[in-house]
Amino acid sequence: MRRSVGFAVLALLLTVDTAAAQNSFYFWGVENEYISAGTEHAGTDAHGVFEGGGSAELGSAEVHFDSTVDAAWWDFRFQSSDREPLVPGSYLNAVRYPFNEIGQHGLSISGSGRGCNRLFGHFTILRISYQPDGSLQSLAAEFEQDCEENGLWLHGWVRFNSNLAPDYDNIVENGGFEEGVITKSWSSDTWTIWDGDSHFGMKSAVTKTGGALTVEIDAVPVEFVQRVSFWLKQVPEVLIAVDLMYDDGTYDQIPVFETYIRWTFYDLVEHVRPKGALVGLRFIGATSSSDQVTTMLDDVYVKTPYVLGDDFESGDLTSWSVTVGVP
Repeated sequence: MRRSVGFAVLALLLTVDTAAAQNSFYFWGVENEYISAGTEHAGTDAHGVFEGGGSAELGSAEVHFDSTVDAAWWDFRFQSSDREPLVPGSYLNAVRYPFNEIGQHGLSISGSGRGCNRLFGHFTILRISYQPDGSLQSLAAEFEQDCEENGLWLHGWVRFNSNLAPDYDNIVENGGFEEGVITKSWSSDTWTIWDGDSHFGMKSAVTKTGGALTVEIDAVPVEFVQRVSFWLKQVPEVLIAVDLMYDDGTYDQIPVFETYIRWTFYDLVEHVRPKGALVGLRFIGATSSSDQVTTMLDDVYVKTPYVLGDDFESGDLTSWSVTVGVP
């Protein structure tokens, strides 16, 4: 489920002009998540000192925050798998930094006496630049981290020498299907809303008979698309597909294949065409020979620097082509 910024934390973030703020962070975790202790944390230049670290030579970027209003401190650390300089894009299947080997992305969000022995996660570099000597100049990043790989996720973002405003809205966001009421908009009865499992929250969209689940969005020029992501859980060794739909009436079909059963993050932004406009997504689930759920979908995001389409937080879920029921 989409987490809204709490009132107290939002007030903290707005104590300075967000357009002028060069440094900031915000993160939160689900109940019992270790690093966040299940609460929200935030800071800007008005609340502490930010220092950059890492280097282009090592393919890393680090931001350290020391609070001037309490004893809190936090570290945000990222590294590419090949140790090449980080560039904008998504880095999947990250493990604990700095113990990640060559071929593994590195990630670590820790601080105030709390850290992970092992972790699994991913991060997205929105913007980054290095100084001529290779030291970090600026960074805008988002991250999700599972400390100890226990399924309790930490979510957040960090900005260093960057005025890229954090956007809390996306073109498409299903909010974990928590509303539980989605008006049918086309002829598909094969996906349903279920409260038996989810990536976050209580509900997800599921199917056990295959078929397509489609969402249409306002046409978005592809150059503005920063992320096309979702969480998926399905029976192992079953192939499903995701169609990226364009304004000329065509689509590109991207296969997705899993070898184990757990919630897994995908970002298809690298498959977006170099020209045209994205107008929708279509998820094609797997068909099972037995009476069991084969595909579960949650937390779908199409992210741009702007809010151009549906904001599911308002409860407007009418563009999803699925009926509600129990599988």
